[in-house]
Amino acid sequence: MPDITEYDTDNLLPTASTTTSMAIADLLVASVASLLGSASSVLQITHPKGTIGKLVTTTVGEILPSIPALPVVKIPCSLRDAITVLNEHARGIVCGVDSSLRVTGILTDGDVRRLVQTGQDLSVLEFDAVATQHPITVPVTATLHEALRLMEDRTGKISVLPIVDSSDVLQGVIHLHDVVAYTVDG
Repeated sequence: MPDITEYDTDNLLPTASTTTSMAIADLLVASVASLLGSASSVLQITHPKGTIGKLVTTTVGEILPSIPALPVVKIPCSLRDAITVLNEHARGIVCGVDSSLRVTGILTDGDVRRLVQTGQDLSVLEFDAVATQHPITVPVTATLHEALRLMEDRTGKISVLPIVDSSDVLQGVIHLHDVVAYTVDG
């Protein structure tokens, strides 16, 4: 590292030297990550308890016990019943499930707002008629980072996802706030 003069007039406070050290350390980590194939693999080893480390080492299933109750309705059901569950759980989503507890569709707060704007009589509609069919889901084995990528790496960002097991059975829903709370508090 070059000889660096600190920012303060007494050349005592570590300002320029710490910034340079951080830049060098970041470049070293990025270089090692490129050799190993991914930053995730490096962060799992070097920062397992930090915020980023938690994102790449913790699975969605591991935080399921801390996630609020499942907002679900059995199909068939009325839109009115689905909106009641949506409101009671305040998760921004209600999942419709069949008799095997597989997700048949979802309804979000945004869907309801868009329906209201159409002027339709919502009291006569069925859940299936307005629900998003074949929604994006996240496997219970996915990392929190993978769940965030599913929410964020899309044109229309979403903030909540149904969680499914290997048989596509609904296990819960994960909200962006669940991920933030776990990485900050967990």
